[in-house]
Amino acid sequence: CSLWQYDRDNNSIHLLAYNGLTQDIIESIPSNLDTENLIGWSVRNNTMFSIKMLQKYQNLKALDNGNSIITVPITIDNQVWGALNIEKIPFIKYNLYTEQLLLMIADLAAPIIRNAIRYSSLVHKEVDPITGFNSISEFYEVLKEEYVNAVHNKLNLSLLIVECVNSADIVEKFSMRDALFILKEIAKLVQQLAKGKVLIFQYKETFQFAAILPNMDFDGTAMFSLSLIEQNSKKAYYIKGQTVNPEIVIGYSSLRPNHKSEDDLILLADNLLLMQKI
Repeated sequence: CSLWQYDRDNNSIHLLAYNGLTQDIIESIPSNLDTENLIGWSVRNNTMFSIKMLQKYQNLKALDNGNSIITVPITIDNQVWGALNIEKIPFIKYNLYTEQLLLMIADLAAPIIRNAIRYSSLVHKEVDPITGFNSISEFYEVLKEEYVNAVHNKLNLSLLIVECVNSADIVEKFSMRDALFILKEIAKLVQQLAKGKVLIFQYKETFQFAAILPNMDFDGTAMFSLSLIEQNSKKAYYIKGQTVNPEIVIGYSSLRPNHKSEDDLILLADNLLLMQKI
């Protein structure tokens, strides 16, 4: 299979990644294709292509180069990003059941690819030189994208806001850089507990960060927060060989049917964070 990205400005598609293809197939596919091919046709029309369609549509048959069995467009935020193309299958015969199985695989792969694309795009953004957090402006942008995606696809979505409340003491005893290093270590703990399925950003205050948790419901987020507090209290933190005990408070919220925008998630999490600090 191969993954193709749509270059809207140049009206072309580019080979971004591939897996399991032989060298002859790779060489037979140009690295830069215009839209006059089956993958381009699928992207341009935001329509799935299946090899059985060649028997019915002569215009598609003219575009066939023998390297597309199924092509599934990938959409992000209601725009076509590119396509997943399947060139070879481990079946002797191609029939309705084969196609249904391939479509199931493609349907399972599409959301994973969407998330990978979102995560990889953040790597190229400006980050804090000490914590490595993406900026708060990126947070608002990504949360809005995740909110729209969750509502559209009826998925769960949660937001976590974490603050190290004794950072001032750490700064006084050590330095600002050391205190931010501890905050970074707490964020790593969040990533470990979420098994990487989390997006972390700088939040409103210096010693706060926000974590977006796709596909996590309210109960799961509540349990996650308790686990984070427990693991943080058990974890050994050190600065220049000295033990440090960071104290954290957490505000969290999850997508609900009555929410009108991503701002509702932020408001609920902020309010809960404030209550924890009183």
